[in-house]
Amino acid sequence: MQSVTSPAAQALLAQQRQVEADPLFALDAEPRPVESHPACPACGLCCAVPGFRLISPGELWALVDYLDTDLATLQRDYLRADVPMSLRSPCAFLTREGDRFLCRVYPVRPAVCRQFSHCVVLQTEPADAPRLVEQAQARWRAWLPDQGPPDQ
Repeated sequence: MQSVTSPAAQALLAQQRQVEADPLFALDAEPRPVESHPACPACGLCCAVPGFRLISPGELWALVDYLDTDLATLQRDYLRADVPMSLRSPCAFLTREGDRFLCRVYPVRPAVCRQFSHCVVLQTEPADAPRLVEQAQARWRAWLPDQGPPDQ
C-alpha cells in the first residue's frame, strides 16, 4: 500500500486531520453500521451519491503525493468541476475489480468520503440488501469498463 511521503503533503494532511478532530466538524464522522447487515458489499453506490465533493488543499496534495503525479495531471485526469450531479457521474477514483468497486485512493480519501455513513445497502432490510447490491453492480458494469486490478 502506498502512503503519503512528501513532508509538505504530510503536514497539510496532518492539519486537515486536526480540523476534522474538532467535534463541531465531525458531527457524524464515524459510520454506525447495523450489526444485522452484511459488511460493505463493494457495490459502489456510496461513490455515486449526487452532490459536490469538496476537498481541502491538504487532501489535494495528499492525492498528488499518493498517486505520484503532479497537480496539473491530477486536475486533468481526476478532478472535474463540470460534471453534472447525477448517478451517471461516479467518483473518478472508483475502480472495478470483477463485480467489486474499490477506491483507488482509499488510504488518503478526502473527509467527505471518510465521513460518509449513509450506505443504502446497510440501511435497508437485510433481505433486500442482495437485490440492491445486484442492481448497483449491474449499473456499474454498464458504466465502468473492466479496468484490470486496482492500483492497491
